[in-house]
Amino acid sequence: MGRVIPLSDVGWKAAAALRASGGRTRVLAALSESIYLTAGDAIVWLGRAGATLHPRAMLTTAPLPAPAAALHLDAGGARPWAPAPVVPAP
Repeated sequence: MGRVIPLSDVGWKAAAALRASGGRTRVLAALSESIYLTAGDAIVWLGRAGATLHPRAMLTTAPLPAPAAALHLDAGGARPWAPAPVVPAP
């Protein structure tokens, strides 16, 4: 299964991709402070807690894994994130 990484926050698109893939991901590209992954057919982003949230973002307080590792992401305890609804001006 690969290393299990607990998530602290997860964007709504990333959450849907993880549900569809059963939490399984593959490393697409590793940067110095984040990792781009594929979850099924979707591209998602893993970064450290406190980084900017967006729909494809997943944040963790765990150390980021080695780039060649297969990962299983656990969003069970993660706070979901979605942008605030846009309120039309009167």
